[in-house]
Amino acid sequence: MIFLKPKILFGWLILFVVSIGYLPAQNVILDDLFQFKGKNYNLRVTRSAEAKMSFSLYLADDKPGNITSRFDLNQYETFEAPFLARMQTLLGSSPSPTETDELKRISTQEFIKIVKGAYVEPDYQPVAGWITVNKLIPMIKRRDSNGGWVDFYDVWRQKRNTRQDLEVDSLNQGRLLHRDSLKSIFLSNHETLVRGNGPFNNKGNSTYSTAIAIVDSVQCEFRNGNLENVTVQAHDLEGRFLKFSNGIPISMDTKMHLDDFENSALFEQERDEYVLVAADLLSYLENLQLGGKDYSPADQVVWIKPEDGRKKLYKLRTREILEARVYSDFVGFDESKPNGLIQSEVRKSINLYAKRKFFRYNDPRLFNYGIFSGVELVLGISKLEKHNREFSVPSLNEVSGNQLRQTRFLTPVQLLQFENFKFGADLNVFLFELQQLKSVISLDAGFRFGRIALTEPKIYLNDSLDVDTTGAFNQFGVNSFRFHPLVKWEVFPDERYGFHLAYQTDWIRLAHPSILLVRDIDGFPVSRKVESPWAPLNRFEFEGHFKAGNSGKFFFRYRFYSQMSNWKINFHQAQIGYSFYLMSTQK
Repeated sequence: MIFLKPKILFGWLILFVVSIGYLPAQNVILDDLFQFKGKNYNLRVTRSAEAKMSFSLYLADDKPGNITSRFDLNQYETFEAPFLARMQTLLGSSPSPTETDELKRISTQEFIKIVKGAYVEPDYQPVAGWITVNKLIPMIKRRDSNGGWVDFYDVWRQKRNTRQDLEVDSLNQGRLLHRDSLKSIFLSNHETLVRGNGPFNNKGNSTYSTAIAIVDSVQCEFRNGNLENVTVQAHDLEGRFLKFSNGIPISMDTKMHLDDFENSALFEQERDEYVLVAADLLSYLENLQLGGKDYSPADQVVWIKPEDGRKKLYKLRTREILEARVYSDFVGFDESKPNGLIQSEVRKSINLYAKRKFFRYNDPRLFNYGIFSGVELVLGISKLEKHNREFSVPSLNEVSGNQLRQTRFLTPVQLLQFENFKFGADLNVFLFELQQLKSVISLDAGFRFGRIALTEPKIYLNDSLDVDTTGAFNQFGVNSFRFHPLVKWEVFPDERYGFHLAYQTDWIRLAHPSILLVRDIDGFPVSRKVESPWAPLNRFEFEGHFKAGNSGKFFFRYRFYSQMSNWKINFHQAQIGYSFYLMSTQK
């Protein structure tokens, strides 16, 4: 039977938490209460100034004793052995085998808590940067002096060649209005008009003008490395209410992308008479981090007013870095079904190139696109129920002379159906956002490493040269590799719920020299048809989610798998699930 041993899992867990790099200077690591055979026990773990770990274990009703045991935080066995020995002393007799298994389970749970307490500060939240809102900013008219529509993006490209900062103390409270080639500002009939030449002169035949906007408040939505949405409430010098919003998300994940504030427009929503330049409205100062190259804040929505000054924005809390999902299979409620009662996944999305673009001659408020925006890492463990942990691999047993030739085989669908471990990543290749339809269409490319546990009866040739079994079984594991393109349509109607539809084609390869991938289990002994080395499969998926609060989400997921060479060979999964933060200390 091939499964990850507890000591290996603990080793991986310790390597991970050590890589976080946080070692809080505290003496008491854990003070926990647990029950065994109707009695309460207290486990107290401390760390000395020399970073030596020790624990004391006693009945909760008794006073803490002086009996302590030292252990190595990097080796689980050094904790388990003294823990079991101390529990035997407290019990007054040797525990039964069943009780020993229960104590080992408790020991495992307590050790995980110790590791989390020793290395991880769940509420640690580094600063991403500081954002500031200006009070008075210029608004550029949508039409030039000749009545033509202003091509703002062409203007901003020209602006990169020239920069002149004009200081307007009386209007902007000492701040600089970053306007290129501006020559004059004057008031006329309670309206501020800005005229210019150079980049702001359309071939010398017209000039662009602006009025001053007085900003009341700004609402910002940060998501996936971008300033996804900006809503500005303001008024002009005549007291008219003004509302602006951005056309496309403004990237904030790299230093170069922070310059996008200078090239991003915010459009007036009602009269569509003016636009704002994001750099005139907002300024963002990133917080440099040792080893960190992503300067965007965590996903959040914030309100900012000019009088607030610099507002501090934060990264994710440590507890929120890894999201775990646990699915319970509807079909798997019948333990005879092989889809798996429990399937667990851990996911982590990483921004790569979050910048969004738009097609040159279209309104950017309609749609935008991005390339290589991010990668998602996936770790999955399934088949955790007591039954159907291994797949009984069929074989074709042929006798030639006095030799037994055994041919083992299975279908690509079975390789996925009984998979108990997987690890891989999905890279976003192309992303297309349809803002009017509240939708995102994406194309991803991914890979998976998978493992399946197999079992087969031990066979031999008896004296009559017939195939016979010994009654024993061989248990072994087999690796697989697969690559896939993934097309996904996501719909975001509300913060609390949404859904997506997806289609994926997997090319899967079995990494075993003596097991064949075949098209049909039942027909193989006659047809002897095998799959290509990289066997193709189809996967259709629907997933909906519902967010009940800030702690997690509920999911419903339906998947249908089939072989591309034979659609009749298929299986499906109907699952409900729940997501939570893996390192959260909430109970």
